[in-house]
Amino acid sequence: MNMCPRCGKTHKPEDRFCGFCGCNVTVQNMSNFVTKPAMKLSDIQFDLAILYFKEEKYAESVEVFQKLLKEHPDNLQVIDMLQRAQVALGELR
Repeated sequence: MNMCPRCGKTHKPEDRFCGFCGCNVTVQNMSNFVTKPAMKLSDIQFDLAILYFKEEKYAESVEVFQKLLKEHPDNLQVIDMLQRAQVALGELR
């Protein structure tokens, strides 16, 4: 059973409207939605750099990895991927 957000009375999950106050409970019922945990900006930037690398946009990939390295100088995964992108770009041998 779910609770009406307006009057607090219980209703069945399949109900569209509260039988007591008439509130539309399908729009208000957030229990049907699954949320994802929040991502950190650095995770999004890392994913972007990997995407650039896979698309062979090595200059863009290097730029993003370098920004990440400034913020996270001890991140071995960023260091490794930066070096790979630099090798692919021809900056390192």
